[in-house]
Amino acid sequence: MDNGKRCFFSEDQTAAEALQNLSRPTPALQTQASNTSGNGNSISRRTLMPSDNGTERRASDASTRGMSMEARMARIEAMMEALMRDRGLAMTPMGSIEREDNGSDGFRGDAALSVPPLDPINPALAFMGQPSLFSHEPSDSGNSALPGPGPAFNGEPPHLIQVGNKKLPYPSPADYQQYLASFFTDIHLSHPCIDESEFRGRSEHMLASTTIPLQDHQFLALNYSIFACCDILLNVAPIDTGKPKGWRWLELADDLVDKRSLLNGSGDLTLIQCVLFQAIYYSYADMPGPAYNTIGAAARLAFQSSLHQQSTWTNITTAQAYERICTFWNVFVQDRFISLTFGRPYTIHETDIQVEAPADLSERAMLYKADEIDPRRFIDHYIHYMILWARYADNNIDGRSLDGATQEVIDRQISYFLDQDLQTLEIPHAQPVGATVPPLKVFITQKKTDFVLWGLRSVITSLQYDDNHASHFSNLAVFTVSRMATFAQDIRQPFSLRHRMVSSLSNALLVLCSLLVRNVAGRNQSHVEAFRDALALLRDLAYSLLYAKRVLSDFESLVDIVEEIIDGKAVPGNVAELFPYRSASPPFRLPRGPGTVRGIEGTHAAGNGNGNGNSNGPGENGCGVLWL
Repeated sequence: MDNGKRCFFSEDQTAAEALQNLSRPTPALQTQASNTSGNGNSISRRTLMPSDNGTERRASDASTRGMSMEARMARIEAMMEALMRDRGLAMTPMGSIEREDNGSDGFRGDAALSVPPLDPINPALAFMGQPSLFSHEPSDSGNSALPGPGPAFNGEPPHLIQVGNKKLPYPSPADYQQYLASFFTDIHLSHPCIDESEFRGRSEHMLASTTIPLQDHQFLALNYSIFACCDILLNVAPIDTGKPKGWRWLELADDLVDKRSLLNGSGDLTLIQCVLFQAIYYSYADMPGPAYNTIGAAARLAFQSSLHQQSTWTNITTAQAYERICTFWNVFVQDRFISLTFGRPYTIHETDIQVEAPADLSERAMLYKADEIDPRRFIDHYIHYMILWARYADNNIDGRSLDGATQEVIDRQISYFLDQDLQTLEIPHAQPVGATVPPLKVFITQKKTDFVLWGLRSVITSLQYDDNHASHFSNLAVFTVSRMATFAQDIRQPFSLRHRMVSSLSNALLVLCSLLVRNVAGRNQSHVEAFRDALALLRDLAYSLLYAKRVLSDFESLVDIVEEIIDGKAVPGNVAELFPYRSASPPFRLPRGPGTVRGIEGTHAAGNGNGNGNSNGPGENGCGVLWL
């Protein structure tokens, strides 16, 4: 030590490793003295030294002569922690040290045991040598962290922050940085509406202290909503019988949202973004009722804030206007997709909109940076494409919305984007390997097939179509399964597009079941192989994805019949009644689950809203949904 600074000795590898491991759970000192095994997978939990045990802290150095370097450093760390507690010091989520103004009692006892602070001398060590956040590794019972809002990806329990009169959990600095990296380099690409640099700067300011000021509560709720989306999409741990992954983060976000803001229109852009990502979470968690109600709330908040009327915006910068535009169109797209998934009315209508597209502002204000890859180029094209599909889906399910000429214009614009713009479009953060196409581009292209098959569900499930249609359906379904099979190795990885895989495979499986049932005599072997491949992929996805598990439940009765038909048995007379997704407007049925939860629009079921666990599953009455 030199004037409070850490000294690293590169020539002493053992000492360097010991210093790097200071923030990791270490064995109790007595255990280390009797157990010299170097097995890092069986390290026991640290025993924090009580602050009133002055005798042990002043023990003679002679007792440490036979101890290893790691044991000595663990002893020093425990002494430092005890000293910090005595002086009422606490760690901020960003790794700095501050004195608790409200006393240190809140961090003692159980809280102190469950949330150990970072290395008090050099908190940056906590960021060194960390494993991937969203990898699923078998946990070791001897080194397990106490339960927190989400899985302890780095083996670190959450930290505590002061919000009003409560102490709430928050990710460790290492987990927090990986949450943001995963969100902005992956998930946010599908819902681009947050200025990353402004978000990170605002986060640093908010997390400079363990006490979160009142004006940052909605921003903290947005943080929690983002963590929830990361967990539900990227956590590949097996499904358990409790609440969906990320649920506790979402509950924390909902607790922070002032419901009066929803009623009196006092919310700002941050609140709209928070509610938007809560709706997105519900859709990824396969919860139709909460998703529909919450996206409706986001749309109404957009109206209250005049986000739909660009001419009313005053005293804002061009960058702020761009973020407002992107947020509005993301709400518009999700409002259409979520509402039309269940055949329900959406909130934002074309006649309500007086907002330009992001690309129009970028070109008018010359926002693109010429000397580097500007993410706005991708955002502008992607949002334009999603708007086209939102309008296409609306016209597909409700012909009153657009006339035929307008539909043809949309079709041409979609085709031009796929054939021309998408080929040269740079995906931000994409890491192409050789000639490999970025996965997001593949799924953008696949969306056209998904929407065509989704719009023709009533024809497909009726079994009443001619051979020309059968050939067209066959080509789309077989190619879809083949395309999705290229991502088979990503199913057990933190791959955010797995949710889209389920929708694509489900559309294809519906077609393949229809073809195999409809034409037994002229059965095509390629249909049988694609049918089995689609089932295998869905079963693999169901290991960690609630949506896939529910879809398999929807198909269960029909799949059993199709497999019997493949084996040579006769087609039952009522086979058409076994097809799921026949209803254009299925009911929001509550499951038999572990209870209900509070949400933006009231009380919702805590489980899947598609009927899992009910005696009359979707496959028996045509209910259930395939998410757009």
